[in-house]
Amino acid sequence: MRRTPLTRGSSRGPRTGRYDGRFALLLIAPAFFFYTVFLVLPLFGTVVIGFTDWTGINFATLRFTGLENFIQMAGDEFFWVALRNSFLFVICCLIFQVGIALLFAIILESGPRFARLFRSIFFVPFVISLVVVGILFNFLLDPTLGIVDILLRSIGLDGPKYGWLGTTTLNVFVVIAVHIWRDFGFTMFLLIAGLQAIPRELQESARLDGASPWQLSTRITIPLLREVLVVAAVITSISAMRVFDLVYTLTGGGPYHSSETVVTYIYQLGLGGARTQHGYATAIALVLVLIILAMSTLQFSLARAGRGAVTS
Repeated sequence: MRRTPLTRGSSRGPRTGRYDGRFALLLIAPAFFFYTVFLVLPLFGTVVIGFTDWTGINFATLRFTGLENFIQMAGDEFFWVALRNSFLFVICCLIFQVGIALLFAIILESGPRFARLFRSIFFVPFVISLVVVGILFNFLLDPTLGIVDILLRSIGLDGPKYGWLGTTTLNVFVVIAVHIWRDFGFTMFLLIAGLQAIPRELQESARLDGASPWQLSTRITIPLLREVLVVAAVITSISAMRVFDLVYTLTGGGPYHSSETVVTYIYQLGLGGARTQHGYATAIALVLVLIILAMSTLQFSLARAGRGAVTS
């Protein structure tokens, strides 16, 4: 018996071609709609507002000013103080948070007693809200009722004259220390996950060849952990550059803008004052995004260059 060949439009054959394309578009349409409305359009609007002097209240007052906001930024003393503090956050977190997390990750992964207990203890601060952490340390560092100053006075020492958070040369470092304490556990867990992916055979072979713990860490563990370290460094840098909650609850950016960061300064300009400068705050936000992208690109580029040097 002669069979009828299945054509592209036959109802008996697999439904391919234009029908499948339309059906796929129908499936992705809701996601595309929300992506456009809640991400693409606000992003485009943010870029546009960065070139205006809009106050954030009435669109009738919106006026395009070109590069005026960026010119104002170049001469804004408070912006440069905030940018300096943000970079200070990044540098200190990269050195201490990632460095100490790496040290503790290597120690805990070597299998000491109660290692799981210590992992849990170190991770607990990370799951606490930053606002709660800020309120907690506000109480602990209070110059009259805080436990830190009470302990210092019990051994005959005095804390700073204007308090730990009221001294303009000290408060930013106190906030950085609290930030490192809070995020340290997450970085440590990330590095522990990387350590667990390193083949045990390499470490055992090095031990049999007489490698010391220092040689084992510097010549095998850390080089093989390079990619995880880069990821940890990028996450740490972005988190430090965009810190807001902790600074706002501990110092509010003061006194005299001494502990201001770029994000808290954006908040003060765009939402915190009686006379908002939404356009100027948005321009600073655009610069912050470019800085974060540049930092991440630089770190990944250095990691690729280092990996190429190691493999060659």
